[in-house]
Amino acid sequence: KTPDKTPDKTPEPSSDSSGKININTGNQEQLETLKGIGPVKAENIISYRNSNGPFKKIEDIQNVSGIGPKTFERLKPFITVGTGDKIRKIETSSDSKPSRDKININTASQSDLETIPGIGPKTAQNIISYRKEHGPFKSIEELDNVTRIGPKTIEKMRPYITIGD
Repeated sequence: KTPDKTPDKTPEPSSDSSGKININTGNQEQLETLKGIGPVKAENIISYRNSNGPFKKIEDIQNVSGIGPKTFERLKPFITVGTGDKIRKIETSSDSKPSRDKININTASQSDLETIPGIGPKTAQNIISYRKEHGPFKSIEELDNVTRIGPKTIEKMRPYITIGD
């Protein structure tokens, strides 16, 4: 009379070709598919990367409030920082400029905006809403009018964005 021991059916999260969730670009919903990550921890991950920029290695997730060594060990097989993707290219660039095309904040989709350091899902949505209401941004400084964006965030974003000249 042992309790039913059904194998753990945690779905393989799919975000990139490896089936791993990219903790630099994963949204709230994707992060919550990870075992041991609920709404609060998912929010903490997003807040952490918005404040500190992209995770450089998966071990850095342990810097997030509520994620310690045990949780990290469980997450390890299911997460990535996106080796070979846009984020990695930015970090390994030999100079301080990003090695990808700048994102036009006047035409970018929500998912494109979320790849910019300092921008999460809510802020990306705020940018899109602002642009629908006020028309295209005339300058990068105009982002200061968007809820959740201030001078520090603008400076973090500046190397990665354009208004499309």
